[in-house]
Amino acid sequence: MAKNKARKFSISKKDKKDIYDLKPWFHDFSALFNINTVFFRSVAVKHIIKEILTLMGGKTYHHPRNQESKQEFLIPLLFYATLQLNRNKKKPTSMCEFFCADCHYSFWVKKYCNIDKIVGYDFSELAIRQAKLMKNLLKLNNMEFFVSDIHEVPTDTKYDIVLNAGGLYHVEDPKKIMDINYEICNKYSIVQTIVTDKTEDPNYFAYPAPDGLHLSRFSQKWMENLIKQYSWKIIFSARNTLHSNKNIHNTGSVYYLLEKEM
Repeated sequence: MAKNKARKFSISKKDKKDIYDLKPWFHDFSALFNINTVFFRSVAVKHIIKEILTLMGGKTYHHPRNQESKQEFLIPLLFYATLQLNRNKKKPTSMCEFFCADCHYSFWVKKYCNIDKIVGYDFSELAIRQAKLMKNLLKLNNMEFFVSDIHEVPTDTKYDIVLNAGGLYHVEDPKKIMDINYEICNKYSIVQTIVTDKTEDPNYFAYPAPDGLHLSRFSQKWMENLIKQYSWKIIFSARNTLHSNKNIHNTGSVYYLLEKEM
């Protein structure tokens, strides 16, 4: 399996300032690309600030810690899917990322796997600005990023891989997103979402989400029943815990590698 060893990139003072000016970033690029996008690098300082913010009722910067939990599965699943596609490669390959944020995972695929074209969509203008900056820093081609509601992703273009991570619980009706996911996918889809740890009831779906959380929440069994409504073959599934999230409806995280059955 490929080694995810960070490669060194030459970053100028201007580059560092540009990165800093676009904070906060959703992902820490230092592990895979040796580019720092997380500030307060001192562990002690980060924990002190986190405790102060918690006591004050403020939001803490939890994305990088959750990233560690998520990429435990997302990186190997992306590697597997790209490896399978490239075994008998006869035409250019492509990937689309939903809820791409700063496109950390798309950059990993483009840099370390042989995927020809990647397109990312996210509703956040800041996140797409981050992605465009990082694309220039990493000197990568054939990547496009768009500010868009995922419900409005065009369905006339098909992709060999669809990465759908970190967003299904951010919408009112996850099925509408999975419909688009299925329609534009030629071969593989990698799906990750938060699920509640409070219940395994297959009928549990809450909108609005409980405890004032954003939009919807559902159980793992509910998610699996949704997947079964399509002609997907579940190649792999897993679950772990996002320890940075404290609410029980925010701590479960599930992962699926799906293959479209033709």
